[in-house]
Amino acid sequence: MAVSMVHHQESSSLISRYTYHVFLSFRGTDTRKNFTDHLYMALVQAGIHTFRDDDEIERGENIRDKIERAMQESKIFIIVFSKNYASSTWCLNELVKILEHRKFSKHIVLPIFYDVNPSQVKKQTESFAEAFARHEESFKSEMDVVQRWRAALREVADLGGMLLEDSLERLMLKDCTKLIEVDQSIGEIMTLTVLNLKGCKSLRKLPKTIGSLESLEELILSGCSTLDDVPRNLQNMKSLRVLNLDGTAICESNSWLSWLSLKRSKELGFFWASLPCSLVKLSLESCRLSDDVMPADLSYLPSLKSLNLSRNPIRSLPKSISRLGKLDELLLTCCKDLQWLPKLPISLNGLRMKMYQSMYSYASLSLLLSLKRFILFGCEKLTKIEGVFKFEPFENFEIEEIKCLFNMDSINSIQLQVYNYLTDTKMITTPQVFHEGGITSCFVSESEVPISFKHRCKGPKISFSLPQNPSEKVSWLNLCIEYSLVSDEIFEFLPSVYIVNETKELVWAYFSSFIGIPKTKSDTVLWVIHWPVKEYQLENGDLVSCKLISSGLKIREFGVTYVAKRKDIHENDTRLYCQGNEDIWRKIKVKVNEELLNLGSSGNVKVQIYNYLEEPIIVASPQVLYDCGIISMFVPYDFACWGRYSHHVIGNKVSFTVARSSSQQICWLNFMVALVAEDDQIFDFLSRIEIVNETKSTTWTYYRRFIGIPKAKNTLYWLSSWRFMGEDGDRVSFTVFSDLYVKECVIDLIYEPDDNLLHKCNSTYQHSPGTSAIFRWLFPVFVYLLFMSQRTLYRIRCLDKCE
Repeated sequence: MAVSMVHHQESSSLISRYTYHVFLSFRGTDTRKNFTDHLYMALVQAGIHTFRDDDEIERGENIRDKIERAMQESKIFIIVFSKNYASSTWCLNELVKILEHRKFSKHIVLPIFYDVNPSQVKKQTESFAEAFARHEESFKSEMDVVQRWRAALREVADLGGMLLEDSLERLMLKDCTKLIEVDQSIGEIMTLTVLNLKGCKSLRKLPKTIGSLESLEELILSGCSTLDDVPRNLQNMKSLRVLNLDGTAICESNSWLSWLSLKRSKELGFFWASLPCSLVKLSLESCRLSDDVMPADLSYLPSLKSLNLSRNPIRSLPKSISRLGKLDELLLTCCKDLQWLPKLPISLNGLRMKMYQSMYSYASLSLLLSLKRFILFGCEKLTKIEGVFKFEPFENFEIEEIKCLFNMDSINSIQLQVYNYLTDTKMITTPQVFHEGGITSCFVSESEVPISFKHRCKGPKISFSLPQNPSEKVSWLNLCIEYSLVSDEIFEFLPSVYIVNETKELVWAYFSSFIGIPKTKSDTVLWVIHWPVKEYQLENGDLVSCKLISSGLKIREFGVTYVAKRKDIHENDTRLYCQGNEDIWRKIKVKVNEELLNLGSSGNVKVQIYNYLEEPIIVASPQVLYDCGIISMFVPYDFACWGRYSHHVIGNKVSFTVARSSSQQICWLNFMVALVAEDDQIFDFLSRIEIVNETKSTTWTYYRRFIGIPKAKNTLYWLSSWRFMGEDGDRVSFTVFSDLYVKECVIDLIYEPDDNLLHKCNSTYQHSPGTSAIFRWLFPVFVYLLFMSQRTLYRIRCLDKCE
């Protein structure tokens, strides 16, 4: 059996000499309906004109002469050896002729061993031995012919070639733009694990036999823009883990719509009911999915880890998505009609989110931490994610203390531009109320902080003392911040507001997902924040400070007021212990080191790292480095604002006295060092940190194995945590020695309480295990870098599409 083909792009000189580019020899009964058939189809779709005896040779013609002429006019011979190849005398004679052409011309021979071993061909064992036993019986008088066949097999086996021992496992037919349908015979390739038909724009349907591929793990159909039907028996494919239908027309076919009407009673839409429960990754980007074809119940996909619904006109997702306990990637890029989302699934990542919510009033970060990858960029109409944020018109503000500050008729007539960091979109709207992490805020175009805010100060920070009244506790704070626009850096970093109880050394942070944008640099906006206070966190004479940190804004005035209520006195005034928080911390602590050391990389943000021991320079995304028990990270951005630093100096040395505390001890020392490269000569000696307890005459020295390398004249920030034990009143110095210029150092001491006080406190943040202090410090930095990388990639893709 023979197939020959000609490449349409061959030069005229080559075509004049070789009519066909490749001559394919194979045993039809073995491979015609599987491997060879698919190879033939792939060659055709690649633009190669193909010759087959049943297609090209007209009836009545001398087949032997046609095949002989085709062999003479072909440049390359591909021979597919299969188990029954030697049983065909036609194939054996064809092989002898091929080797003769190779001997006397420049023909190339490429053998493929399909489900046979080259040694079987060379030594004629197993099925080849059985075939030759029959040949020797049939050709007793022509043994010289049999010997030529044997010699030809030995010769071709010595050429080497492609060995396909386990049959076909991966069939790659990407960008076969002329492929209209896949042959039914594909259902016979029971060993197939990957079928890639990406970019087959003319493909209209798949054969029903595809459901017979029980070993298939990946089915890629992205870019098959005319594909409007998928067999219903996909659910029979028990091994299918990856299904990609991006850019297909499966939602638009009449067959789907008629089938859909039969499924309404079961609350299932689209083809969801036919999906196998083994699916781990499902991608349906740009499939024109609407709410009408979204199922009410997604729980029949219990193994699903990744779901891509980007660029579809959906307005919401079913509440059942919260039952997908393994889901850690949800992509909703450019779902421009998306308005609200239900609660997200809770997994280990969800535990992280709960941990951060117990320590801080996070907004966007809690959302990012709920899943490993959650992309909402371009969802310009999104107004609510249940349990994360929502916004609504200002007149719905339920807090009268805020509403009474403004003339409702006046502010409702003024529109304001608001930027959403999560979706990377801007909207022009009347004043809205934003709810995030239990905090309520709004932005209004006003020029000064109302006089009702009793504590006021120019600039981004304000401090005040609560009154000495042991019978009262603060129930909420109202903050009012007047700011103007300085630069477009406002769109790069989330604005953060910190409340610090200086007396109790408690910190709360609010990272807003939204910011109001003044029309011009001379205009101002008021940001009003209503911040509930948990029991016993602010009380009785505490010194409190509030601070706003943001790039691109000038803070003109900061105002604070609060409301105090009578507190309920429990027996012995003992604070309630929350077992739930303890359980969360116990689960988190088990994973702390594993999580820090397996954070991976943060995408397209790049830094240079130098390894002093191996001396290679690598360029990579920021990663957590573990060296001699010390955990570090090098990042290109200033993240000093992510922690509360108690000591800050310009230069390479910080000296401080350990604060006296009767109930706490130091457990960790967190530091951030700003490094600048003045020239390229930075590897002369090993960078080191030296910590000296001058009171006890004790010195610790840490030689860095790794060092981050800033670009010339740029700054790189080194964040690190060091296990440190010190006592009250100790005088300590911290010095950085490096070839790099040390621009500044900031240090924070992390305290933990004595064990006998743990049972008296319900503040998870205040009494969290020491190791978790590192985790909660470095992990948000990493996640935010990842968020910025994903946003940058989204913006680049948007620019590419515009061009």
